Amino acid sequence: MAFIYMLVHLNHGLKSSASVYFPQPPKLTLATPTILLRAAILILTWETTCAQLSIPARSLGFLYGSAGQEPQVQIVAYLDPTCPDSKAVYPYLLKVADHYRPEQVQFRVHLHNLPYHRNSHVISKAAHVLDSYTPNNNTAFHWLGQVYSSIDSLSTSATAKLNDNQVLQILSGLAKGLTGIEEADFNTKVSTVFSTLTLFNSNVVLIPHPLRFFCAPPPPPPPPRPPPTTRATQVADPNIEGLARLDFKYGCTRGVHSTPMFTINDIFVAATNWNFDTWRTVLDKLLNV
Repeated sequence: MAFIYMLVHLNHGLKSSASVYFPQPPKLTLATPTILLRAAILILTWETTCAQLSIPARSLGFLYGSAGQEPQVQIVAYLDPTCPDSKAVYPYLLKVADHYRPEQVQFRVHLHNLPYHRNSHVISKAAHVLDSYTPNNNTAFHWLGQVYSSIDSLSTSATAKLNDNQVLQILSGLAKGLTGIEEADFNTKVSTVFSTLTLFNSNVVLIPHPLRFFCAPPPPPPPPRPPPTTRATQVADPNIEGLARLDFKYGCTRGVHSTPMFTINDIFVAATNWNFDTWRTVLDKLLNV
């Protein structure tokens, strides 16, 4: 309301900064609806122009199987690699995807790394590394299954006394066993090198202002970081880092707030407790089978 009051006062020619706080509400006039409409348009314009995400060169997420003709039903799952609830539903999702023909049901996973799951982001980056290492082989899905099988040793609590290099060694061992990728190659691709990563790629700046967001030029670059060899989590491929971040941001634009979450033909469904039979009942009705 303070924002609305400020606009009304500004419309009456009040220029003082003291107008940000109003002990008494101003008198609304016939011009007030016009002011509010203009304010709404301004805010919506800022929201859409200031928060433009990068446009990826391909569809985000991991597609199960091969892309064929347009399926009748599309299932999308937002999973966290170290989320126990995501682990619980994962076998049912794969069984559903295997049960139907590609032209009937298409299954896609977006890795949505919750911030309080310490190792999920680097595991997601590893999924992109391995998917490019052995493409067209559902490698990302095999990797996710491998991670879920080892979730007890990869959770935040299990790795609380390990540094990032030690966690990376666990992951590189799993990756080599799955795909044969050399540990050094894996570690190089899955570590973050700050010199190759643009940290300030947005022109949205949070400032203490009643409008909350204000478009401004990007801030200056950060001071030089220590050499990469002094950091534990160095991920050398900025494309891998960017894909993992963008997949998470995409989930945020869809309103994903926890994992697992699901859509069927772009509609969110409360399917956390669904087993294979429940999925099959719902999908059979959509497919008329």
